Amino acid sequence: MIDSSSSSQNSGEAPGERADEHPSHGNPGRQGGERHSSEHRPHAHEREEDGHHPGHVHEVVIQIDRTPYKEVAREVTGADIRRIPSPHIPPDRDLFEVVPGAPDLKVLDTTTVRLRDGQRFFTAPGQINPGSDTSMNG
Repeated sequence: MIDSSSSSQNSGEAPGERADEHPSHGNPGRQGGERHSSEHRPHAHEREEDGHHPGHVHEVVIQIDRTPYKEVAREVTGADIRRIPSPHIPPDRDLFEVVPGAPDLKVLDTTTVRLRDGQRFFTAPGQINPGSDTSMNG
């Protein structure tokens, strides 16, 4: 006489359990069987060039004249950067981006910059007027 319960052990199933009833098989009639979320998860090709998902707000901390500012990572112009501090950076000062290991870059009002975490900017007088020596005039 052959025991019918031994056939289920040979197929890799637990006794009394059928493959179509196992929760890990995704049978919609069983609790816990749903394995797919309704939430969309972007694929690598759907990510923005900075590696973040579209629509996701990614904050970065930048520094302007050694003062930290929390901003949303995005493309901005030099004019936008000038409006971050309060009071705003006046037009008589030049704006520069610190580039480690290379000369600093002057950021014009029309220059486009992608804000990154840890990015540093500084300002300097736009025109340096050497002092005149008045002691010799008189």
